Amino acid sequence: MHTLLVLSTLLLLVGGCFLLYNQQREIRARRSRRYFHLLLLALPLVGVGLGALSILHFAQVACFTSAPRWDQVMSVLIPGGLIGGLLVGLGLSLVRLVFLWATTARRTFSASRQLHRRARALARQLGVSAPRVLLYPSLAPIAFTYGFLRPTIVLSRWMVETLDTQELETVLAHELAHHARCDHLLTWWALLLRDAFCYLPTSHLAYQQLRYEQELACDDLATLVTRQPLSLASALTKVWLHRLHDPAQHQSVPALTGTGAQMEGRIRRLFTPTVPATQDASILLPWCARGLLLLCLFLLGLLNTLMVLHLMGCGPLR
Repeated sequence: MHTLLVLSTLLLLVGGCFLLYNQQREIRARRSRRYFHLLLLALPLVGVGLGALSILHFAQVACFTSAPRWDQVMSVLIPGGLIGGLLVGLGLSLVRLVFLWATTARRTFSASRQLHRRARALARQLGVSAPRVLLYPSLAPIAFTYGFLRPTIVLSRWMVETLDTQELETVLAHELAHHARCDHLLTWWALLLRDAFCYLPTSHLAYQQLRYEQELACDDLATLVTRQPLSLASALTKVWLHRLHDPAQHQSVPALTGTGAQMEGRIRRLFTPTVPATQDASILLPWCARGLLLLCLFLLGLLNTLMVLHLMGCGPLR
């Protein structure tokens, strides 16, 4: 009975995640999709909370005393695994931050004054603080931004030596757009949740879709500032060609390139820009429907818990 309660609650949680994930196609506004993917990644936290409550309940109240020993052990191991996964995800995220800080502090050096001047001009246009630009001595195409208060852009030697001035400018604008949108904070949170709930396929799907949406939004913001969409498309094409010729280094640039279909979609959008979708009153109904779906899932999980607790001879319905 204990195991039945835990597994049925977990099954409802997994089913709810899949139902919500299938609703993303109906969301057109990019900002709404961003929050939707974060909600989908955070939804399994409900399972962690229920698992902690179940451990606390079974530790204080003797339920279904005739249950076999394995049933009582599983009722603690499964919720404990959910909580342990969350702690492991947090630990991995902290290790990544420390590794990133140590690597950039040890192996990078400051970029040229000309590159810093151009980055400061782009930062003023985007309304963010003046960034540091560091160079990483690598022959792989690497470009990323980190830093909570002051943005720090890291470019590899390949990026500086291979891209022309306009292409490099669009890459700088793209990375600064990530900081303007606080993508570095959201990505850290999303990565933590993805690792914590790696057993859920929806966690991986939602994380990949969130990252792809971030790249599209930053492409749009970078071309809005530089007004050079073809230069950004050219830079992405060079990066992608390098990846095709040297696939062993593809792990160095997952966020910059993505999959083949995603890269093709990004380049096509830069050649044929579209007007971004806006939020309007017609979107309120789908969001209300999703809120009602979440409420129904919560009530169904509550009813399931009360019924199983009642069969075990404990709970408020006894």
